[in-house]
Amino acid sequence: MKPIHVMTAILIGALAFLVLPSGTSFVSAASAFTELQYWHAGDQHVHSEYSSWDASYGGGEGPTVEQQAQAAEDKGLSWIIMTDHNAMMTAQDWSDEGVDCQAAEASTGIKVMLGLEVGNCYPYFSFGHYLAYDIDYYVNPPNDCQSMINAVNQAGGFGFIAHPFAFNYLWLDFYWHDWDVTGYKGMEIMHAGTVSIAAINKWHDILKNNPSARVFGIGNSDAHLPGQVGNTVTYKYGSVSAYDVYFALRNGESIMSNGPLITFKMGGTRIGGTVSTTSAQTLDIAWDAQHLEGQQSGVIQKIEVYTNESSYSYWYGRYLPVKTIIPSQTETGYTTTTISVTAQTRYVRLKGIFSNGESYTNPIWINYGSGGGCPYLQVWDGSDYVDEGLLDIHNAEGVDVTYEHTVMTVPEPVNGAYQFRLIEHPKTISDIDQVQLRAILEDGTVQEFPLISARHSEDGNVLDLLLKSDDRRIVEQGADHNGGVSQSIDLRFAALGPHREPVAFIFTIEGCNMICKTC
Repeated sequence: MKPIHVMTAILIGALAFLVLPSGTSFVSAASAFTELQYWHAGDQHVHSEYSSWDASYGGGEGPTVEQQAQAAEDKGLSWIIMTDHNAMMTAQDWSDEGVDCQAAEASTGIKVMLGLEVGNCYPYFSFGHYLAYDIDYYVNPPNDCQSMINAVNQAGGFGFIAHPFAFNYLWLDFYWHDWDVTGYKGMEIMHAGTVSIAAINKWHDILKNNPSARVFGIGNSDAHLPGQVGNTVTYKYGSVSAYDVYFALRNGESIMSNGPLITFKMGGTRIGGTVSTTSAQTLDIAWDAQHLEGQQSGVIQKIEVYTNESSYSYWYGRYLPVKTIIPSQTETGYTTTTISVTAQTRYVRLKGIFSNGESYTNPIWINYGSGGGCPYLQVWDGSDYVDEGLLDIHNAEGVDVTYEHTVMTVPEPVNGAYQFRLIEHPKTISDIDQVQLRAILEDGTVQEFPLISARHSEDGNVLDLLLKSDDRRIVEQGADHNGGVSQSIDLRFAALGPHREPVAFIFTIEGCNMICKTC
């Protein structure tokens, strides 16, 4: 990421009171610079010599992992994810590449993570490709779309559909063949330096036609050569540890771009978050046309605001914005605008059009109204899971609530662990920060049982997200928001030894649920 220019700061400060059409006005530049400097870029679709017989290499060897990582560092990226083709490598190759990733990270100073591009690479035999992230082991599933998704989830990871409408490829069957699948996180909206209007339209269709859908966009280069690395990137805010990058991708806290950056907040909430409201909202918008090192110079030209209420134009072949802003053409800037919110408004996202590229945000979600919402708790009693009732963590403002529940069912340990399960109420969505299990012993002392496993029904291993009260939450969606199936989290706590008898068990959950069950 490049430093913010001093002269740009002076220019934006001079424009602080310029009033623009449609109720839009510039405000202080200081907030823009504070916000922009913490957005970092990475590339999540990078190939190397491990994609051994890829046509891009013309029969020769591809670049090493370190060469690709060095190219990323030279472009100002903070991380890359290596996604070589599972069809072109073995499990041992994948393990060896993991060692190469560690070495490249040590030599370059950027994060170099190991993923996989899953799918058949033979002409006319592919059903599409799927990008696997944060997996625990190499996967080689059957060649159909749902099997690819299932294999990645079972390996403890998550994934995005790669180049879903890749009609410009040599063989047309590398596009995604099945849109009735479930369990995927999103799709490549921007790929290899370009924007896929077909992918944008499909993304909008999914969000528009399924009110409960949380499907995210991602931007990747699909780089096979060093010169291609970073021609498309994904931005995230804050820390760039592997854990935080994966968290942002899983939860849509990210922005897609072929260079320039546009971001926004609504009611203090950043991209990927949820705002509970029944009134019009102000969007605080910031941009930087030259956010990456060595990027071509440019200025903002237009900002488009989209919601699920955007209408489709057959004339233009795409969805139209609900509002368009024409700001002063500056490299870096900050502005505000107001949008109306109705009971039908479910999200807001932005597109920034620059003279040197485009940038698309993931949504900020809208919960219209307020009311109670909560997950169910179940306890394993040795033969089955027994319902304990609802855990009331509702807060209409999205502030975490800590709720303590005295467990009525005596848990029976299995292989040295107590087993609990959280199942989301069909009508609600919970954001869970931490869970704990304690017992009051016969002598009055309190014993805490360490959480040793947490498996989300779709997201796999979420243990790190639930160990601490750190505002890093896992989302659990009810059936009405998840294609008819409520998500769940299976929890295992280390059990007491055989000579210590508890008088009572206390289960504690910290999180929030803003959705009203009765609305």
